[in-house]
Amino acid sequence: MIYLAKSTEEGLKILDEHKIDVIFADHQMPEMTGLEFLKLASDQYPSSMRVLLTGNAYTDEFRWAAGKGYFHSYVNKPWDEQQLRRLMVSHLQ
Repeated sequence: MIYLAKSTEEGLKILDEHKIDVIFADHQMPEMTGLEFLKLASDQYPSSMRVLLTGNAYTDEFRWAAGKGYFHSYVNKPWDEQQLRRLMVSHLQ
């Protein structure tokens, strides 16, 4: 099942109500950054795989957050659809 959220609040509500195996978060969100959202998710739902979608270069901030375990993978935008599919499948195995 795939769930889509239009806000971080809605995303957190979905995470509270359903077991989500893979979480994708765009780094550029209105209420908080994708890193902030994935940090919350890593604290509250540590068993889920977390993927950051970003149009930014892989920065020191991203390296630090990855080292802390806030996300497991990142995907540059625009992404290749086949690459994204392979990433989803690899995280579910």
